[in-house]
Amino acid sequence: MHLWTWSTPEHELRQGINYCPGFEVENMTTTNQTDHSDMPILFNIDQDPTERYPLSPHSAEYTKQVPALLQIVFDHRGKLVKGEPQLNWCDPAVMHWAPPGCEALGQCLQAPPSNPTKCYWPH
Repeated sequence: MHLWTWSTPEHELRQGINYCPGFEVENMTTTNQTDHSDMPILFNIDQDPTERYPLSPHSAEYTKQVPALLQIVFDHRGKLVKGEPQLNWCDPAVMHWAPPGCEALGQCLQAPPSNPTKCYWPH
């Protein structure tokens, strides 16, 4: 069950980037984040593991499964505890400058001095 969908942003499609080439599903592989909470998209992954054919909202399987799955989501959300963001600081010094094997290749890089700054996350 998908409550939100999003595949490739429009600006990346214009650059020739497509995260789902040849596998676009109507109303699912969207160029912007789309909320389907009112009418979730449901697949039977036993019969359709590639999620190409959403079940009809009028089908017996959909009307049986979606309320049960939404209850699970509701229960889960009720137990969530908001955490402290851990990805809001960036520091190039903590990047992987010396991956395993770099010594043998003579390709290890010296880490720059630490300079933590607030990150910008556009997504």
